[in-house]
Amino acid sequence: MEQELEKGRARERTLNEDLDKDAAKANVSETRSEEEDELRKPYYFGCGPCHPKWMQYLFARKVFFTFILSTFSFLQTGLVSGLLSTVLSTLQVRYSFSSVAAGAISPVYDATVLIGVIFITYFAQNVHRPRLLGCCLLLEGFGALLFAMPQFFFGRYSVGGTEGILEEECLDSRLSNEDCSDVNSGAYAMFLLSSIVIGIAATPTYTLGMAYLDEIVHPKYVALHIGVFAMTLVCGPLIGYGLGSAFLGMYVDPWVETTLTPSDPAWVGAWWIPYILFACIMWCLSIPFLMFPRYLPDSYLVKQERLKEMARSYSDTNKDDKGLSKSVKMFPIQLKRLLFNPSFAFITVGFSIISLFLQGVITFAPQFYEVQFNLTAATAGVIVGAIAIPGGFFGTLAGAILVYGCKLRGRINAFLVAIITLILVPLLLIFLLHCPQVNVVGINEAYPDGSQTLNVDPKSCAGLCNCTLAVFDPVCGSDDLSYFSPCLAGCSKETLGDGTLFFTNCTCIAESLYGNATFFSNATASDGYCSDQCLSIILTALLGLIVITFLALSVQLPFIHFMLRCVADDQRALALGVQSAMFRVFGSIPGPIIFGALFDAACISWQYECGRRGSCWIHDKDQLSYSAIGLGIPINFIAITCYVIAALTYPKKKDQVKEGEDKTNVELS
Repeated sequence: MEQELEKGRARERTLNEDLDKDAAKANVSETRSEEEDELRKPYYFGCGPCHPKWMQYLFARKVFFTFILSTFSFLQTGLVSGLLSTVLSTLQVRYSFSSVAAGAISPVYDATVLIGVIFITYFAQNVHRPRLLGCCLLLEGFGALLFAMPQFFFGRYSVGGTEGILEEECLDSRLSNEDCSDVNSGAYAMFLLSSIVIGIAATPTYTLGMAYLDEIVHPKYVALHIGVFAMTLVCGPLIGYGLGSAFLGMYVDPWVETTLTPSDPAWVGAWWIPYILFACIMWCLSIPFLMFPRYLPDSYLVKQERLKEMARSYSDTNKDDKGLSKSVKMFPIQLKRLLFNPSFAFITVGFSIISLFLQGVITFAPQFYEVQFNLTAATAGVIVGAIAIPGGFFGTLAGAILVYGCKLRGRINAFLVAIITLILVPLLLIFLLHCPQVNVVGINEAYPDGSQTLNVDPKSCAGLCNCTLAVFDPVCGSDDLSYFSPCLAGCSKETLGDGTLFFTNCTCIAESLYGNATFFSNATASDGYCSDQCLSIILTALLGLIVITFLALSVQLPFIHFMLRCVADDQRALALGVQSAMFRVFGSIPGPIIFGALFDAACISWQYECGRRGSCWIHDKDQLSYSAIGLGIPINFIAITCYVIAALTYPKKKDQVKEGEDKTNVELS
C-alpha cells in the first residue's frame, strides 16, 4: 500500500515538473514575443508629440548618439580628471589641507560610483537609457556648480599687500592675519559632498551608455563606435586641463587687486570659474539625451545578429527574464558565473591593479611636474594637457586601428595588452628626471651663522624684523641663496621693476656676502626661488611622458574588446558593471590617496596655521621620484602576469568563431 502511494506521489511530482517546464517554455516564448514587439514599435526623436521628420533624419541615428555620448564622456572626464587634477594644488593652498586629503576628493566620487554601479547596471537594463543619461547630465551639472560654492560661502582669500614700511624696519611683504575659524573644514566637506553628487550622476553613464551602443550598433561596426567613445574618454581631461590652466592665471578674486604673482607659492588662481562653465554646458547637453528614442528603427535586426553571436557555452534562458523578481533571483547566479570566468577575472584584476598607479599619476600629474620642475600651477596644467593628452589620443586611436583594422580577436588582444605593459616598465625611469633641488635658507640650507632653522632669534641677522612664518614667500638673494621670505632675508625696502619685485638692504644676505650685516648696500633679493635652468631635462621628461601616455592608452580598446568577448552576450552589461567596480576598488579609490601619501612623505617644510598642519611648501624631489618608481614597476609586473593568465584561459573554441559576420547588411548610420 505504501509503495503504491509513493509511486503515486512520484508520478504527481513528474507531472508537476512537466507542467512547470511547459509553462516556462510558454513564458519564454511569450517574453520573446513581447520583446520583439517592443523592438518593432516605431520610436521617434523629439519631445512628447513634437517629433518632426527632419529631426528623425538628422538625430535618430547611431552616429548622433555616439557623438552625444562621447561629448558626455568628454565633459565627464574633463570635470573629474583634468580639471580636478589641475586645481588640486591650488585648493591645497587656498584651504590648507594635505596631499592625502586632496587625493581623497576623487576617491569619494569613485566610491559613490562603486556602491551603485553593479546593481544599477543590472536592474536598469530595461529602462529608457538615453532618457536616464539625460537626467544624469542634469544632476552632474548641479554637482559641478556645488563644487564651486565654497568660493561664495566661505569668504575671500585673505593675503594682504605690502604695508607701509619705514626704512629702518624689515620687510614682510606678504603679511597676513591668521584666520582660525573652521571655514577650511566646511569647504572641504562641500568638496566631498559635490563628489558624491557627481558620482551618483555618473554611475550609469559609461556602463549603460556603452551597453546601449553594443545593442544598437551592428557587431561589425561596434568596435569603431566604442573606439570613438574611448578616444573621448582619453581626450576629455584636455578640456579640464585647458580651462583650469587658463583661469589659474587669473587671481581667485578677479575684482580684488593683489601684489601676488602666479609664481608666488601663496598665489591662488580662479579655480571656481571652470566648474560653473561645466555646469552650464552639461545642462545644455542633457536636452538631446532627453529627446532621444528608446530604440532605433533597425534595433530588431541588430538584436537578431547579436543572438547569433552569443557564447555557445552559456544558457540563453536568462536573457529573456525581464521581471524584477526573476532579476533578483538570477543576479547572484549571473554574478557567480561571471566571477568564475577566469579570462574575465584575470583581465579585470590586471587592469584594475595597474589603474592604481595610472589614477594616482593622472590625479597628481600637474602637481608632480609643478614640484619637480619648479613650474606654476597654470603652466603645469598646460604642459600636462597639451603634451600628455595628444599622446593618449593617438594611443587610443592606434589601439582602435589594431583591433578594427587588423581584426584582432580573442586571446590576441590580451597578449597585446601584456606586451605593451612590459614595454612600459623601463620607460617609467623617466620619473627620475627633475630639476635640481631648491634649497631654502633655514630649511635645507644653513644661515651664514650655521643655523639650519628659520631664524627668528633676536640676535640673528633678521632678529629685529618680527617676521611671520605663516606665509611662504621665497626670494632669491644676490648671494644665490633662496630665503623663506624677504623678512627672513633681513630686507627692509622693496621696489617694483619690469613686473618683478626687488628687495634691498637685506642684512642676512649682506652677512652671507661680506660676513657683516652692516654692509648691505649691494645685498639685494628678487621675488621667487634661485633655480637653475633645466630646460633640456624638462623637454626630455615631456618626451617620455608622450611615449608613456601613448602606450598606456593604446591598450584601452583591446582590453575592452577582449572583456566583452570573453563573456556571454547577456552578461555584457553586468560585466561592464563588475569591471567598473573592480577598477575602483583596486585602482581609482586607493590610487590618489596612496600618491597623496607619497607627496606628504616627501615634504620637508609644512605650512602651520593656528597650530594645525596645512599644505606642503617644499618637497624632496629625489624621494618623490624614487617613490613613484618604487610603486609603478611592481604594479606593472603584477598586471602583466594577470594579462597572460587571462589570455591562456580564454576558450579556444571562441577563437575559431569569426566575430561580426555581416549576414545582414545594416549600414552605419
